[in-house]
Amino acid sequence: MYDDNYPTCAATYATLRIYRDDLDPDEISRRLNVAPSESQKKGEPLRPGRAAPVGGWFLSSKGRVESKDVRRHVVWVLDQLAARGDELLRLRGEGYKVDVSCYWLSAGGHGGPELDHEIMARLVSMGLDIWFDVYC
Repeated sequence: MYDDNYPTCAATYATLRIYRDDLDPDEISRRLNVAPSESQKKGEPLRPGRAAPVGGWFLSSKGRVESKDVRRHVVWVLDQLAARGDELLRLRGEGYKVDVSCYWLSAGGHGGPELDHEIMARLVSMGLDIWFDVYC
């Protein structure tokens, strides 16, 4: 199913993102029973002169999955939350923005990232939108 040496990809990873102004990262971690890769509270400094505009909780495959096939990265994220799909749906219902973002860097040539029907069905069952940040 996977092609870890995906020939048209130079680098990729997937990140579950949860946002809301009043987001408390510890509460999200407790509710999902997963520690984030990164988190932020609204107003916290991100870097000199820049504060977090919104609260955020992020779980990323970056540095955890060695593959140029974005499908493997998305599945890794989904597997971390497999038993918490209902909680993700509840968070969405409470006004949290919840999605999966995929970074994808082209190695050149034709072809791009792909998802199969099984991955898309899992995303739908958890109420997750997905989008790609593609660089050529």
